[in-house]
Amino acid sequence: MNKPLKVIDIFIDWLTPTQRRSTTGYLIASGLVVVALLGRLAIAPAESGMPYLTFFPAVMLAAILGGAGPGIFAMLVCVVLASYMFISPFNSLSLTFNAHVFWSNIVFCTEEMIVILVIEAMHRQHSRFTTTNYLLEQIKESERILQNSAAVLRESEERFHIMTSNVPGIVFQCHRSASEDRLRFTYVSNGAEALLGINARAIQLNESEFIGRIVGEHSHVFHNSMARSQATLSLWNWEGAILTAEGQKKWINLRATPRRHGESVCMWDGVAINITDSKTNEEKLLRSQSMLRELSAHLENVREEERKRIAREIHDELGQILTALRMDVSLARLSFGQSNPQLMERLQSMTQLVDRTIDSARHITSSLRPGALDLGIVAALEWLAEDFTGFAHIPCELVMNNGDITLSEFAATAVFRIIQESLTNVARHAAATQVEIIVTRSDGHLCFEVRDNGKGFDLYSVASHTSFGLIGIRERVAILEGDLAIDSELGRGTCVRVCVPVA
Repeated sequence: MNKPLKVIDIFIDWLTPTQRRSTTGYLIASGLVVVALLGRLAIAPAESGMPYLTFFPAVMLAAILGGAGPGIFAMLVCVVLASYMFISPFNSLSLTFNAHVFWSNIVFCTEEMIVILVIEAMHRQHSRFTTTNYLLEQIKESERILQNSAAVLRESEERFHIMTSNVPGIVFQCHRSASEDRLRFTYVSNGAEALLGINARAIQLNESEFIGRIVGEHSHVFHNSMARSQATLSLWNWEGAILTAEGQKKWINLRATPRRHGESVCMWDGVAINITDSKTNEEKLLRSQSMLRELSAHLENVREEERKRIAREIHDELGQILTALRMDVSLARLSFGQSNPQLMERLQSMTQLVDRTIDSARHITSSLRPGALDLGIVAALEWLAEDFTGFAHIPCELVMNNGDITLSEFAATAVFRIIQESLTNVARHAAATQVEIIVTRSDGHLCFEVRDNGKGFDLYSVASHTSFGLIGIRERVAILEGDLAIDSELGRGTCVRVCVPVA
């Protein structure tokens, strides 16, 4: 706006009485009337002509500065003052009719009323103009804000699309109502094209383009996990296989966070990531672990068979040879010992040596393959408890809650080795004074516990070190597809619990 016009506009705004209180307007009008009266008296003495000489501008200014009401008030006061002081009879308000005075007052009032009405019209027009101008400025400001907001929104949307397009998977938003089973996608990123070969818009228009491609055995898990997430507002986590547009099978992991939208609608914001490579590697790893476990089971079986064979050979062949040797020594002692005391002493020493050798052979045979194992796991455990008590000098009690226990030869041998290793650890490290072997049956499982009242140990410190005894126990339990639990605390003993499935 031009500067002079702007100054005039500011002056007109200052003249506009809309922001003033009515009392202020009347005070302004009264002040102007007093100034006009003093001016009239200064120009000419009382009782002279031209009674309304200074009252005209006073009324105009009162109307301009105060509005129509103060202007009319000033006009009436001026008529009274002029009639009292400047129209004869002077200093009195004559009630007698005077045509000249009457028409003078009429003309003054008419002129002033015209001026007051014109000024009031100007005030109203200016107010209307100011309001319109203000509204136009507000509209222009709103348009500018909307344009800036639209630009920021477009920039944000572009940034969001760039980010979602670079995510190695699908970024999506979907919702599902409690009254229907249909899942609707409100947003799908362009990653759908790279992952499934399907346009993102097609999935938004028809959710079966995504759900219908889930491989049959995984679809049930997909819907169950979705329903559970909707019911509990928990994280939706699903992993399964899906077919691409070319018929290729891919594995995806879907994770989405739920939130309520209204009373009956659940919305999810999430991402579906391609995990085909990691799933393939996982399957290879599981297959490799399975093969290693099968190999370990085979080696363990071969080792047990070899132990059995060696124990049998020691028992049969070496035992027979030692028995024959002892019989020959005994015969020689009976035949020639009486006549030769020195020979008798040597034969007696040989007899003791052969007996110790026979005992060593029996111990080696039992260590390799206890003969009690051929009689079943119960007999083997009874022999093991008795042998441990004699060997470690620690009382060991076998507690059988169910005497009817049947295991395959392989399973019985594995359980026997597990308990044997546990007892060996007790003898070496526990410093116990009492040991119990407890056998129970529950829910298709046989459970074997080895409890001691020794000094115990810290499970975390043992886990951080290589313990081949525990590794062997865990591997045998894994071969049997059982469960292993080790409970130990410093100063409170140890409990090793093994549960294996049985028919």
